[in-house]
Amino acid sequence: MIQHITEPTRVRNTLDLIATNMPEQVNNPRVIPGISDHAIAYLELSVKPIKKTQPTRKVYLYNKADWKGMRKSLVPCWSGWRRLTSHLQMICGPTHQDEKPDRKTPAPGLTRSYMAS
Repeated sequence: MIQHITEPTRVRNTLDLIATNMPEQVNNPRVIPGISDHAIAYLELSVKPIKKTQPTRKVYLYNKADWKGMRKSLVPCWSGWRRLTSHLQMICGPTHQDEKPDRKTPAPGLTRSYMAS
């Protein structure tokens, strides 16, 4: 690393340091007057920004999707999914005795009517 500021930046002390590992890119290092007794370390760099190009990406056009075809393709998967969720509900879901068993309360989650819409 090369230190580029060699003049004092505050009274007789060099407090502000600028060091680089590419001295050929540094132009015009100097100390300029600042506020009160503190000077400003200044330099110019001759570097060009690296412009990264973004890779192309696939963008799905949901407004042009074949939703009816997608639903139709999902119907065969529905029965397997329903069996799996019912099984998981039986082994993982807490239960209690309903005091009013005649009440018809649907289970939370996806229902067959969801797939038909």
